[in-house]
Amino acid sequence: MQTYCDAKKLTVNTAKTQVMILRPGGGNGRPAKHEVFTYAALPLKVASKTKYLGLTFSQLSKQRGFAGCGDVLASAGRQAMFAMRRRAWELGACSIEQQCSLFDVFVKPVLSYGCEVWGVDLLLGTDCSSLERVHHWFCRRIQGLPQQVSSAVALAELGRQPLHLFWVQQLARFWNRLQASMAEEPDRLLSWAFEDNLALLREGSDLASGSPCWCRRWLDFLQSAPTEDGTLVWLTKLDEKAVVERAAAAHFRQSVVPAQPKTDDPQQPPPAAAASMSAAAAPPLVAPRAAGSCTAVEQSRDVGFQPCPLGCRVALPCMHLPPAAAATPSAPPPAPTNKFAYYLSHVRADLPLSQPAPHLLHVTHPAHRMSLSRFRTSCHDLRIERERYLPPPYSAPVHERTCLICASDSIEDESHMVFHCPAYDHLRFEYADLFSPDLPQSIACFLSQDQIRVAAFIHYCHVLRRRNACMSLAGSGSAL
Repeated sequence: MQTYCDAKKLTVNTAKTQVMILRPGGGNGRPAKHEVFTYAALPLKVASKTKYLGLTFSQLSKQRGFAGCGDVLASAGRQAMFAMRRRAWELGACSIEQQCSLFDVFVKPVLSYGCEVWGVDLLLGTDCSSLERVHHWFCRRIQGLPQQVSSAVALAELGRQPLHLFWVQQLARFWNRLQASMAEEPDRLLSWAFEDNLALLREGSDLASGSPCWCRRWLDFLQSAPTEDGTLVWLTKLDEKAVVERAAAAHFRQSVVPAQPKTDDPQQPPPAAAASMSAAAAPPLVAPRAAGSCTAVEQSRDVGFQPCPLGCRVALPCMHLPPAAAATPSAPPPAPTNKFAYYLSHVRADLPLSQPAPHLLHVTHPAHRMSLSRFRTSCHDLRIERERYLPPPYSAPVHERTCLICASDSIEDESHMVFHCPAYDHLRFEYADLFSPDLPQSIACFLSQDQIRVAAFIHYCHVLRRRNACMSLAGSGSAL
């Protein structure tokens, strides 16, 4: 640098000049014992991080690369979100539709700033980034949902997509600009840097030890969401819409398919074999229930096949019990599976994921809207859901979570509360228009009716249940 500055007759202020070490595993950016950085025989200060054009760069991570930039942006985005919500409350912009629009205008640009640089380091990550967690918190908060609600369900209720799909669009657009710059302006500094990055990829070397270069990470992501024919033409202009659709289909599969537990049992088929099982071999999703038993819906909240909302056909595994276990009513059910799959199959019905749930737009009563949101997202006080979070000694198996309100042998789930429990008969009589004999007794069909009436019915059912539970506790306390 000193040779270049002397040739260009430039003056460098060494008091304001710093050195940052990006080498992975370099001891938090500290130089090695033999490393000394000087300029004109004057020592330079070594900094652990620096801010350039609004992005805070720190030492490279072997696994995350420049993903540390996202952690700083998440903190800034969280502050922008709280300021936006406070100002919206002062101005009376409290509707869910207005809140989402304000988030996209004031918070989303902060969370996505510079994603063309650090986005490739977050797209291949298995854990949820701090930036996505800010978005998930906002989606749950405006619906009045607690943190244990599935993030995929909270996004689907609002008709929103995860932030990383927007990053994919920006990266595809940035890639096309890089391609155009190499063809139209090959003498630009940006074109030279891009050519050097491609050279690192072709040579098989890394930008630093253990940290792949930008082009390699982008190529790995494109290969993780391949085209329909499985081919990928490198160094060509990308179709932004097609790339985003493939990324959305991959995210959809990851959200719906439950994680397969690791096992050492050689008799158990691998996940690929389980995914190839035909849906005809599975027990029916809706079947008559015997006393003290649970249906296939309660045993496994999953679906056999679900079309992707973006038009891509996505084959999903069909989760079911073996015939011997299904024939035994007292056999313990398997562990609960993916909630998002249950939501798509039994709550969402035919509504596209790009559209918000209708009650969020039509129900103006806050308490009624929140009660219906909790019911739709399986975040209610019914035993089928509540006892999932109890410690194992106190949590009853699924087939033993019977209704204590009517003291029957039926499992207290959503269908039992809406259609069967006699404790809510007077509410069904009051809202008789929701229970026409011409309609099937399914939760999806029930939730597709007049949203104001449905929300009121669900709300008063929960109020009645809490009242009965409090009376039962008071009676047991007085008896003691």
